[in-house]
Amino acid sequence: MVDERNMTEHARLLFTKPSGQEASDLNKLAVDGVGELLIKLVRDSAITDTAGHFEAVYADDLTQHQDHEVTDSFDGSQLHLIRRIVSYAVDTTLHHLLWTLDRVEWMDVVVHTESGTVASLREASDGLHGELYDWIPRFSNRDSDNLSHSDRSDPWPLVPNPSEAP
Repeated sequence: MVDERNMTEHARLLFTKPSGQEASDLNKLAVDGVGELLIKLVRDSAITDTAGHFEAVYADDLTQHQDHEVTDSFDGSQLHLIRRIVSYAVDTTLHHLLWTLDRVEWMDVVVHTESGTVASLREASDGLHGELYDWIPRFSNRDSDNLSHSDRSDPWPLVPNPSEAP
């Protein structure tokens, strides 16, 4: 779970740029700072929290009882698949959020850094939803759960292709 006490300090450190950088560097700092924040504090936290329920790492009795019912129902490969599906669902949600921020003109994200303000995150990026697939390998601490997003031609990499059935 996210340690909310350190969240503000972590976010502040992400948006600090060395002096003497260009405006385009400020845009890159803002885009990557938002990306790192989304990956570490939203994506990884959501996956960790959800996986924790399947791995029975939470301490309260009611949750542990419910989690053991789930954990005991699946073998290791099934639990691994569930973690991958959870990762895929979280990634897809972030993709659609970023795509929406790119397309909805009445809403934009302003990023304030110690070195200046980026008035439009949309304008600072050449496509926020595409940034996600750069951010995940760079910023995620949950590499073992990452699905390959390099081949976007197959939107359901976890579902077997019926034509390839044995």
